[in-house]
Amino acid sequence: MRNSSLFDWYPRRYREGPPGSLAASCDNKTVLCDLPGEGRPELPLSYGGTLKDGGGNEFRKRVDGLDGAFSVATSPDGTAVYVAGSDNALSWYSRQSDGLLVFCGVLKDGGQDANGNTVDGLSGARSVTTSPDGTAVYVAGALDNALSWYSRQSDGSLVFGGVLKDGGQDANGNTVDGLSDAYSVTTSPDGTAVYVAGEGDNALSWFAVPSCAPCPRGHSCPQDGSDTMLICEKGTVQDVSRQTSCTMCDRGSYQDAKGQFFCKACARGKVGL
Repeated sequence: MRNSSLFDWYPRRYREGPPGSLAASCDNKTVLCDLPGEGRPELPLSYGGTLKDGGGNEFRKRVDGLDGAFSVATSPDGTAVYVAGSDNALSWYSRQSDGLLVFCGVLKDGGQDANGNTVDGLSGARSVTTSPDGTAVYVAGALDNALSWYSRQSDGSLVFGGVLKDGGQDANGNTVDGLSDAYSVTTSPDGTAVYVAGEGDNALSWFAVPSCAPCPRGHSCPQDGSDTMLICEKGTVQDVSRQTSCTMCDRGSYQDAKGQFFCKACARGKVGL
């Protein structure tokens, strides 16, 4: 924290100054004093810019979805920003290398996504969060008494995934409870659960997230909805997970075993064909 003098900074527990053992390296004239177990205070914020509902950006695209903006979240990779609000909308923005935000798109309750799916669950959108792996976005809709989710595409756009509403049923036939006036949503660190605070129900409810394990290196998973993976055959490899095919070894290299993720260089006096 900072006290009344700009240049006299000490962590809260050292209000009278640093312990005597640190006095030699930390005096009352230093701007920042690093003490064991304490972090540096944040530097002052610098204003970067603003996007407003109905306004435009440098690409002359009209911004939409910010009327009554209520909640904001960023993607784990830092490339996208999402906003939910009482425009009954979920909008998203691309974060540029210089920090500038560019409006990319919006989904509204009752509208359609890029695949023609009717969006539901965004009425009175109050809270938005992302999955830890960045592949999904979740929204709590207070007026819809709902939890809705969206799939993030490779171009950053969002596609409606589904919705659960208070008193409705999930895919297993269970009656959903705790979503009346759904006000806040978050995920577990491992992404296997979603938690919602329902103000109208005085409740905390949780939901399990079905998951698929990434296709491991040395294998391929070429089909959607597959419960099996294909091992890379001899002469092929895959050194990256989540792939749909294996890659042939280049000329001058080989692989004489299955399920491998690297090719071997041909020895002297030999050539790979």
